[in-house]
Amino acid sequence: MRPFIEYLNTFSHSRLFFTKKIHIILFFLNLNFVGSIFATLNYGLTVSNPGYTAIAGGTAVPNFNNACQDQMVSSLLPIGFTFTYNGTAYTQFEVSDNGELFLGGSYTCSNNCGGSCNFSEIEPTNANGFAATADRPAVCPLWDDLGFNANGSGVSYKTTGTAGNHILTVEWLLMDWKVNNTNSPHGSISFQVVLYESPLGQIDFIYRQDAQALGAGTQAPHAKIGLMGAMGDYYSTDDLGSTPSKTVETTVITKPANGILFRWTDPTSLPIELLFFKGVTQGNKILLNWETVTEIDNDYFTISRSANAIDFKIIARVKGAGNSTVLLSYNYTDLIIPDSSDIFYYRLLQTDFNGKSSYSGVIPVSVLKDKPPNVYYNHSSEQLVISNFQKEGYFVVDIIDVLGRSVYQKNIETMKGNNDLSILIPLTEEGIFFAKISETNGNIVSQSKFVK
Repeated sequence: MRPFIEYLNTFSHSRLFFTKKIHIILFFLNLNFVGSIFATLNYGLTVSNPGYTAIAGGTAVPNFNNACQDQMVSSLLPIGFTFTYNGTAYTQFEVSDNGELFLGGSYTCSNNCGGSCNFSEIEPTNANGFAATADRPAVCPLWDDLGFNANGSGVSYKTTGTAGNHILTVEWLLMDWKVNNTNSPHGSISFQVVLYESPLGQIDFIYRQDAQALGAGTQAPHAKIGLMGAMGDYYSTDDLGSTPSKTVETTVITKPANGILFRWTDPTSLPIELLFFKGVTQGNKILLNWETVTEIDNDYFTISRSANAIDFKIIARVKGAGNSTVLLSYNYTDLIIPDSSDIFYYRLLQTDFNGKSSYSGVIPVSVLKDKPPNVYYNHSSEQLVISNFQKEGYFVVDIIDVLGRSVYQKNIETMKGNNDLSILIPLTEEGIFFAKISETNGNIVSQSKFVK
């Protein structure tokens, strides 16, 4: 029989501003962790796009590869340091092939190739998502029925850094999303979870879009992205890292942008619970917005801007609410954008009435003004010619007939600067066609008409 425990817990961690809270929690003790206190899940989320770097020299999780079956959970693996997740310390973790990382030891099943773990929460639709699953605590960068169908696919992990500043990176590489997705080439998405020793409890989700197109029907994705606490609580967000919710679960059906990073940050003892801080370019200005869940004696926010993420200049001060227990939204529009950089960095400083203050994480905002490319069809070579394409990243070129049917599709990658490409279009019929170039999140970059 597991012991029955009643306790009071106060907690205080670093980076984002959160209210110090007292919790009375009853729980059963059965996990492999250092310490014995579960707090109500409480994290903030910021979004940036630093790019994706695959693990080099990591340790492969045994039997997690394209020769093995589906629905597997690893044996216990070492974090390499003591990682604090929402006030509880852990030294071991497990991973599933379905995009979950479990803290402590939730399972005792085997991961032998050819068999399956038969763990109870195979995918979010079977388990009704974050609220209903019993397999927790866990962090879920992309929880769905994934598969190792591509050559080179698998899961690996690596601990780096020095004492006090260790980092664990866990990578799911070239995953088919979903396991029965028959589109070729295999390998739809890669993603990582990064756990930090310092700042205490910090977690990153990082994504890379791979070549395989998403499936449809029974092969269509329906993933969850977020965090699960030990007490049945959760955070859920979408593929953009939009406002995380503790009450509404989002189903993710689109690949997160290439190189995007979701940073989950543990609370501090300052009297602000910051839900998010984000920035977006709108024409020749940058709109900054943030939301707070609670405020106690919050005097004001100070906004600073930098061109190099090192030297910051104060540009504005926004009055706080003082005391609040409801969701409050703030915004500030930066109308003076210097020409000194293509990316600017912003940070938020909160100050309470007694002068105590702390910084949020730094967010980057791109101010590149990309012109649409020149697109035309070369009849003699039967190639679609794309010139002066200035956007950097991964894109989809889609050829559509007059009935709205996609007759040809190709994924392309472009570098920073002017790109010139020629794509052979194997059209068997003559007529009017449309060439659409889209970002992988569906945003249309260019549309043009041509006649074959």
